[in-house]
Amino acid sequence: MSTGPALDPSAPLAPAQAETELLPETRLPVAELGPLRPADARYDVGAEVGCGGMGKVLRADDTLLRRPVALKLLSAPGDPEARARFLREAQLTSQLDHAAVLPVYDLGRDTEGNLFFSMKLVSQHETLNDVIERLRAGDPEAHQTYSFQRRVQLVQRVCEALHYAHQRGVVHRDIKPANVVLSRYGEVFLADWGIAKLTGEGPAPQAPEGPPRLAPEYQAFETEEGALVGTVAYMAPEQLSQGVTDALTDVYSLCALLYEFLSLHYYLGEVSNESVFMAVVGRVPKPAEAYHSAQNGRVPRALSYICARGLNKNRAYRFQSARELEQALQLWLEGSAPIVCAGTCMKRVLTTWSHAIDRRPVLAPIASFVVAALFLRWLIVTAQDLWTLLAS
Repeated sequence: MSTGPALDPSAPLAPAQAETELLPETRLPVAELGPLRPADARYDVGAEVGCGGMGKVLRADDTLLRRPVALKLLSAPGDPEARARFLREAQLTSQLDHAAVLPVYDLGRDTEGNLFFSMKLVSQHETLNDVIERLRAGDPEAHQTYSFQRRVQLVQRVCEALHYAHQRGVVHRDIKPANVVLSRYGEVFLADWGIAKLTGEGPAPQAPEGPPRLAPEYQAFETEEGALVGTVAYMAPEQLSQGVTDALTDVYSLCALLYEFLSLHYYLGEVSNESVFMAVVGRVPKPAEAYHSAQNGRVPRALSYICARGLNKNRAYRFQSARELEQALQLWLEGSAPIVCAGTCMKRVLTTWSHAIDRRPVLAPIASFVVAALFLRWLIVTAQDLWTLLAS
């Protein structure tokens, strides 16, 4: 996808959606699909605006409704498995009625008989990966726009979309910066549901006997759609080693995204296509607070703690839902994040007490008297104990 203007930092963020029932199973075989009308009379197709493993995305004008749309076309129309997966993406995405999921408008065939579906076109946008690259390059406008607070707010929107999907039994399986789209108007979209699955769909995963076999052109940061589904660099350890895919593996991937957005470093440091497997399964991430930028300073310790918890190798100690992660981030925004060290605890106590005295000045002399009395009592008791010890 092309890079557009930066986000307006003052633009409002889209609200969360209410919870509803689980999605019906979208497993309609291709052979049972009714005839689809060709698109030659309706869509005026323009330039390509994006591409992926399953298809390419073109800009088009809907001549009936007179609006711009995005058309996603299947890259391998002759592959029955690819056709079935493409149809499921269209059906499943169309049922996710959330402000952070791009709505699907239509399903059909192009003039050559190839499958396509139309969806909302975000004409001026950039992906989260684009934003991270700008921040890494030291772009002053990007650093001014994306404070730590703004970054947390954007990830919260992804949390809300992901929780919405999980409540409906849908697992995304490919959470990464390249699949989060930001519009210039403050909209946040979790995109590319092409390899999503319904909870409980398919056979139970079997632990592989060794590292997965991948094609020679395999890339650690690109989506795989073969025997191994997803992007290895952002997979949870159990997803890579045991084939487990569920809501918790999505949340792990989202925490890896959060770590990278905050620190501007991949959470496992330098990895190669050959070393990424062992890194995901066994390497402990460096604390996010270890990273510092001249423009925004060091990653706040409480956010570093949130990342560390979300990236724990033991899934029992992680956030148990995207909602729980979103709530932890909200506590940080409100200044009520969990205390992670004695120094932070003391600082918070002193700050809270200082604010209380500012609001009620009469507390100052009372507090001083109480502290002095307690200190005097401590001196008397200590002196008595010392005198008793010397006398004996």
